Parts: sequence; C-alpha cells; structure tokens
Amino acid sequence: MNYRVVWDVIAYRELERIWSEVDNVRSYLNAFDEVESLLAVDAHERGESRPDGRRILIVSPLGVLFRAQSRLGETYVLDVWPISRRK
Repeated sequence: MNYRVVWDVIAYRELERIWSEVDNVRSYLNAFDEVESLLAVDAHERGESRPDGRRILIVSPLGVLFRAQSRLGETYVLDVWPISRRK
C-alpha cells in the first residue's frame, strides 16, 4: 500500500534544527530521503510497533516516530531525533 508522508510541523522544525547543527548534513539528508521512501510504501509494516498505533523507525543517523493511517493513505511523522553513533 502506498502512503503520502506528512510531517508534523514541530517534527519538521526539529529536523531543520538538527540539519543546522550537524557537521555532515549530507548523511542526514540521505537518511531523510530514505525515511521518506520507506514510509511511502507499506508504512504499517515498517519499524517497530509502539503503543497507540505508533511506530518507530531508525535510519541512521535519524530516528522517527510515526503513525501509519491506512484508512487515509497517510504516514504521519510525529517526532524525529538524531541517533548518535557510539565508538
């Protein structure tokens, strides 16, 4: 099933803040593109389930919390955060 990916305004602003504070913005842009691609198809099967119909997806260096709404054909991104890599 195909989904239209919709970002919560606050989540998108957080994404922009993350982009403005990182040294390697390209890796974050690539992760954003991959998140968008993954959540556009079969989003209800992506990531791991969480309470209240929410799901979490990690595409390093980003993590996103989302809700796939099959009835509406939308994936709603609720939150985003940077994933730190441990050495």
